[in-house]
Amino acid sequence: MSLTPEEEKQLKELLNNPLDFYRRSFPGFEFSSGHETLGHGNAEFCLTTDSGQIIHFYEQGNCKIGSNSSVEIYGAAKKGAEKDVGILIHADNGYVHIKAPKGDLVLEGKSVLIKANDGKGAVTIQSAHIVQFEAPNVTTNTDNHQVNATLTSQTIAGSVTSVGEISSSSTNGVDALVNDSLVGKIIHIMEKVKLFFKSICAPV
Repeated sequence: MSLTPEEEKQLKELLNNPLDFYRRSFPGFEFSSGHETLGHGNAEFCLTTDSGQIIHFYEQGNCKIGSNSSVEIYGAAKKGAEKDVGILIHADNGYVHIKAPKGDLVLEGKSVLIKANDGKGAVTIQSAHIVQFEAPNVTTNTDNHQVNATLTSQTIAGSVTSVGEISSSSTNGVDALVNDSLVGKIIHIMEKVKLFFKSICAPV
């Protein structure tokens, strides 16, 4: 019976540290502890199935849960009121990253709140194609509101009301350029007319 390099390494660790290393195999899975891992330091507790599915804890503080298909977590299925926390994901330090590179990401609930607590924090929604809001009522409350569209901006409604407490204006960039040019031409013509009448009315 030949051992793999990894098994030889674990055997050496067992011989050198017999009280720190533990490994026990069962049909379909195994428990292990106290051995060095490839990327997460020393193992504290590892449950590994024959198909490579894992629940691992490492001494440096990491935890990994891996499955070959899906992971489902259920909380407060039978007990607890609506105000109670059913599932909590909390990171005292670092950030929380939820990613589905090959599928949809769905947030669904009775109500959904997205909140940035930092005084300089930001909420950013980006899309390579469409950002769409659908609701009977949409309200935006802000100190400053700006809409930038490099191509087209449209507002379509049964009625449109625009109110400015200090001032309210609506301009067309193209018309403004044309109007400025037209006004300049008119002023230039008037100046020429004034000069003409001054020349014919001047004393000989």
